[in-house]
Amino acid sequence: MTELPAPLREILQEALRQGATDIHLDDMEDCAILRMRVEGEISRCRTIPVEQAQKIVNQLKVAAGMEPGMSILPREGQFHCCLESREIDVRATVVLKADRREAAHLRILTPPQWHRDLRRLGLDDEQSETIRKSLEGLHGLVLIAGPSGSGKTTTAYSMLAMLDCDRLVAASIEDPAEFDLPNVRQVEVDERRGLTMEEGLRSILRMDPDIVLVGEVRDRASAEIAGRAALAGRLVLATIHARDVVSAIQAMHYLSVPYYVLGSGLRLIVAQNLVRRLCPRCVRMEVPGGLDQEVFETHGLELPKQVPHAGGCDHCGGDGYLGRTGVFEVAPVCEEASDAISRGAGRTEILRTLRQAGAEPIVVDALKKVQAGTMSMEDALRLAGPGDSHSMNSFASHEHVSKEQEERR
Repeated sequence: MTELPAPLREILQEALRQGATDIHLDDMEDCAILRMRVEGEISRCRTIPVEQAQKIVNQLKVAAGMEPGMSILPREGQFHCCLESREIDVRATVVLKADRREAAHLRILTPPQWHRDLRRLGLDDEQSETIRKSLEGLHGLVLIAGPSGSGKTTTAYSMLAMLDCDRLVAASIEDPAEFDLPNVRQVEVDERRGLTMEEGLRSILRMDPDIVLVGEVRDRASAEIAGRAALAGRLVLATIHARDVVSAIQAMHYLSVPYYVLGSGLRLIVAQNLVRRLCPRCVRMEVPGGLDQEVFETHGLELPKQVPHAGGCDHCGGDGYLGRTGVFEVAPVCEEASDAISRGAGRTEILRTLRQAGAEPIVVDALKKVQAGTMSMEDALRLAGPGDSHSMNSFASHEHVSKEQEERR
């Protein structure tokens, strides 16, 4: 447990009180700017005198086990501490900017509760059951896709928690390991000492694992090894940067995994993102507009008589949101989809087979959360905007969305 000096401790305590996930400290010419990311949005907290900011950065280096002094090479570290009666891990990065001033980033890693109830992540009963059945066979490749900061690692860890790792041999290769996992052999990438993702994955596969977690597939070698390990009868859970389930397949193929390996090995693909959760104390219910109706009808969902919007109260700090939840697309790879992937079929055909097997796009999950009153209609429209492969062309313009939102105000 790391004992923190008062200035650094106070910033972390402020972040915890606000529910921040990230802290940014940038040393400027006449002052330093402290910003925090709360519920996915960056907000400027305050300015700090340059001398105090430099002191805080030096305290951060010591706490995270970094070398003191300035360096042109980025430095990273991690520490464990107790604040506000909570134990947390903090991952820190310090870089030297072009103006010879330092910038620091802190990621607060709040350990997830080790439970088997995926609903706490935002998955519904049907999605949770689909995942459970896909993991039961203890073989094949499970891909968890999404952008940076979308909760992919938390989902992967929660899947591991569903399995009986007391009676199985489980191992992971991560960069870095975010939390200590019970009964899992965790290996951390350290490229400065020659331990790459590829070499670490090869090593843990020689240790007779039943389950392998790949923290992030990001190069050809690790993608190929993960794919072939799944074919060899192991259960491989892997996260990958991709916007949806078909893009995850394409990303793996781009990393030189043959389509026949993907078609034979894939068991499940989960695409996800994080959205803001409405504050239950101040949520505003309004009659849906024409654009709202179009979205629900296009996706075959019943239009509610009223749709929720963000309000604002003391409980949520005035912004109408309190915490975040996940939106998901859970796609089991059926026999028809497996055949299409193996043949190298196009995006449209693969998507059709996945839809016929019951996979619903992320925007449908978002609209169901609108029906339940946990997600705002504004955020659902933003999710269904341009760039989403499941959007409808009839409202694929941000200007259209923005205009209707402005009329509501």
